[in-house]
Amino acid sequence: MRVLGKFVLVLFALLFVALPASAQGYDPSYQTAQLWLYEAQTVYYTNLERAKNDLPPLRWNQQLTHAARWFSWDSTENRPENFCGHTDSEGREAWDRVPLFGYLGWGGAENAYCGLMMPDDAVTGWMNSPGHRANILNPDWREVGLGYYDSDHGGYITQDFGSDAAHAPVIINNEMPSTNNPTVDLYIYDGDPGTFGGFGPAQEMQISSDACFADAEWQPYQQQINWTLEPAGQGWQTVYVRTRDALHRSRVVSDVIYYGIPPTAAMADPVQFSTTSGQVNLLGLESNSLPLMQFSLGWQTDDSNPTFQRNGGTGRRVSDANAWGGTAFLMDQAASGAWAWTREFPRDTPMVAYARLRISNNTSPETVVNFSITGSDSLSLSGQDFSQAGVYQEFALRFTVPSDEEFVSLNIFSFTNADVYVDTVTFFSEPVPYEEVYTLDVPGSNYRGQGVWVRYVNADLTEFSEIDEAGQHQPRLMARPASLRATAMREKGVYTWFIRGLQVCNSTTWTYSSSGAGWLDIYRDGEFIYLSANPDALALGEHNATIILTPDDETIPPVEVPILIEVIEPRIQYSFPFTYLTP
Repeated sequence: MRVLGKFVLVLFALLFVALPASAQGYDPSYQTAQLWLYEAQTVYYTNLERAKNDLPPLRWNQQLTHAARWFSWDSTENRPENFCGHTDSEGREAWDRVPLFGYLGWGGAENAYCGLMMPDDAVTGWMNSPGHRANILNPDWREVGLGYYDSDHGGYITQDFGSDAAHAPVIINNEMPSTNNPTVDLYIYDGDPGTFGGFGPAQEMQISSDACFADAEWQPYQQQINWTLEPAGQGWQTVYVRTRDALHRSRVVSDVIYYGIPPTAAMADPVQFSTTSGQVNLLGLESNSLPLMQFSLGWQTDDSNPTFQRNGGTGRRVSDANAWGGTAFLMDQAASGAWAWTREFPRDTPMVAYARLRISNNTSPETVVNFSITGSDSLSLSGQDFSQAGVYQEFALRFTVPSDEEFVSLNIFSFTNADVYVDTVTFFSEPVPYEEVYTLDVPGSNYRGQGVWVRYVNADLTEFSEIDEAGQHQPRLMARPASLRATAMREKGVYTWFIRGLQVCNSTTWTYSSSGAGWLDIYRDGEFIYLSANPDALALGEHNATIILTPDDETIPPVEVPILIEVIEPRIQYSFPFTYLTP
């Protein structure tokens, strides 16, 4: 292994819009098994250093890794021998380069080793350099990429840092490559509120080894918690975490760890990366008789947004039990204005804003409130546009934010004819024809596990459904436990079991039947099947049966639960007196 004791760093971090990837001559998605292991170990050792300094771990990211691998290759193959720097052969710096590989968050800080080092030595070297140490211990980073490259021309190690407001990752055991202990530590990041697409602070969470969160219960959000892996034997195991805020906006994140053996190069697998997608598949959509549907990644703003503020008149924030978040912005009977703004919102994309408003008096034919957003005409509403006084009602407004607009602002003005209460403004994509299964092209191509809201509407947006969350996994049925086995003695009474039929991902009804179960008494109560057998009525030996759970939806496969009971003679237990002798 070549060792060159030179390392360099970049300390900058900027916000970028993604550009087309440029990786001519090298495929950064491929890595040798041995260098992949070095990358994984370097991520882990980096996180151990952060843990020593009471900092949360970094999630290993695919786009940042591709950027790091490409730069390591470029610095070795396309630059003079012994090159040591951060400018690539096309004249770009790290902050230019990272977006080229699809990373849409905040990034550009970079550490590098000009040559090859073992992972622990590389991290130790960086930690002994003030600038590199500052990059590793920067609390603003949430993700990291690692790129090792080795050839006859030399070697290079690159470490790129980033943070994406759309992603609040979960991290298992500080990104340890593998574990022999089924009990692991989870670090669960909270969201970044503050933008129109930002989530509020997490209130609850679910944890599961199943992407559909089978049998997972909601519990209060915790930043760190232990979790027990599935006893499924050696291999990759995934842990899924769903968090949701006070408005029930949810997001799902996951991490993987190899369970069963010490880390080896043979474990190399891209499943270990967090990544970004431009599409998300939505399943089991229900039209509710409306012909169109539209989607949102939880895009919403209200009076709790840090940018939401009064810009005229006497408006103020008030408690309101009927508001989604428990508060609303009151604009009383005086000319008043309020606004909120963001930089982070899709451009050149047709959207619909829904303003949820109520007024104290709906008799006036005069304008009561005026609503607009960047890229729209203003929507003027009279008192008579409200069907009832004192009841929240939503009003739709189409808009498209031009690409040259730096800020996206929402503006609301009230007049003197009634008190106006402003609750929540939600943002949805332009409606599309209803389909039961739909692939959503995510505006900005930055899908990272956010829950997808769906709303069904008519063509002129005068009729629309309540907001629902779209399913992202095929409905299925699961049985807990998956099999039953018991040993029963005669003269010991009736032996009992139960089976729980779990409706997973989307609701489905089901029936049950039995095969070879003449010796079983069976009845159902809700999602539970209760079974009992009297060993006294059975011959000695093994008896088999199968319970079959069949969904009413024929597209969902049935589930079979095998049952075995072994009947044995009663065992005689003996007890003997004993004496305790004092030495």
